[in-house]
Order: sequence, then structure tokens, then C-alpha cells
Amino acid sequence: MIAGLLVAAAGTVSFAQADRNAEPVDRIEAIIPSAVRALPLENPQVNFQVRLDETGRLVEHMATSATHYQLIPAAETALRAAAFRPALANGRPILAVGQVTVTLYDPEQRNFFQGSGPMPFGQSATDAMQGRIYSINPEPLAYHRSKAGELDKPIEVASSKVMLYTDAAGKPAKGKCVVEYWVDADGAVKFPRIVSSDNEAVSLSALLTLQQTKFVPPTHNSLPTYVQVRQPMEFDTAPVPPAPGK
Repeated sequence: MIAGLLVAAAGTVSFAQADRNAEPVDRIEAIIPSAVRALPLENPQVNFQVRLDETGRLVEHMATSATHYQLIPAAETALRAAAFRPALANGRPILAVGQVTVTLYDPEQRNFFQGSGPMPFGQSATDAMQGRIYSINPEPLAYHRSKAGELDKPIEVASSKVMLYTDAAGKPAKGKCVVEYWVDADGAVKFPRIVSSDNEAVSLSALLTLQQTKFVPPTHNSLPTYVQVRQPMEFDTAPVPPAPGK
């Protein structure tokens, strides 16, 4: 597990660097949630950053953009159920990071246009009103990245447990490092990366600590968002819980 953490944080290639990109075996689709089905969503989709292992197994994922933030849970369920072909380098499967898109659709409309179902029922007055409001300005309900200064309040740790790595000789980690990671809409740490470090034991301590760290979910204009954090961390025999930097 320790070696896997270090590889995941520093030794993964992007899809673009591979000889063959990782890809879904089939197109990934999900049904539009009923709560937003009446809205005139143009090209409803959710984009994810994903990490896939050498077998094509989904190791980590994070929504990076969505036509509407309420599409994300359904798209995430479809993503987790999807099968992938791994990326290849020199003919061998590799661990890789890249982007995957999940498309959403209304089954009643699809069946109607394919000639296999009746015409969908008309909208209610409430649905029609919500649709008109959305069509005037859909952008505020889209899901996207925010900068730290755009958040409703500064990023805040909800819970954390400092993990101090001890090497084979029993020597605990000591030193400093700088880590970079994302905090997603649920407050989870995603795709951590070691920017600089005094030694490997410190790097491992940082990654293990981030595994045990949860943030208050970030919001922008009271809606879910995600944000990138670059943070110094210091470890000693009596470490202090980390606090995120800019």
C-alpha cells in the first residue's frame, strides 16, 4: 500500500503520454435525474479526471465539470460501473491519469425519437417555469473549479489524523514537504502530488495523512465546487495536524 501511494502521487503518466490511451470499453451513459429532467439542458454531461491501474480498474476519480451540478451523482454511479481498457506504453499496461466523459439522457425522449415509445408527456406549469428560468442563465448551476478566493469561506479541515511513517530501522519521518491536491465537492482529498520533500519517509507520511483528512465541502455561491490546494507539511516525533495553504 505504501509503494502504491507513492506511485499514485508521483509516478503516473497521463493518457496523452501513453502509446495507447486508456478508454471505456463502451460509451458511458446515465439517465438524467428526475429533478432536472424538465430543464433545457444542452449537451448534458459530466467530465471526470480518473486514475486507472494496469488492469483498467478505476482507482480514483473526481468530477471536473458538469452541465448541471445535480447530474454528478448519477454520472458517478455510471462511471464506477464502467469497464476500461488500460493505457499501454511499449506494449505493456500502465497506471495512467486522464479525462473521461459521462453522457446523460432522458429515456422517454430517446425512446420516442427512436420510434420505440410514445411522445413524452407535456411539462407541468412548474416545470415550464423552472425551464424558462434556467434557459435565461444556466451558467450558475454548472459545476466547475473555483479558486480559493472565490469560495464562500476559506477551506477548512473537518477531520484529520496525522500518520507518521517509520522506516525499517524504526526511525520516524522528520522533515518538510510541499504537497498539492484537490478538495472535491464532498470535501475529500483527490489526486495528491508531492511537489518537494526532504525525504521519502516525509513524502509517505504526507500521503498517508492526506488519506485520513477530510475537509468541509467547499461551495461557491452556495453551490458545490472543487478547489486546488498547495500546502507545506512538516513532520517530527510530535507532529502538528496540517492546515491547508493557498
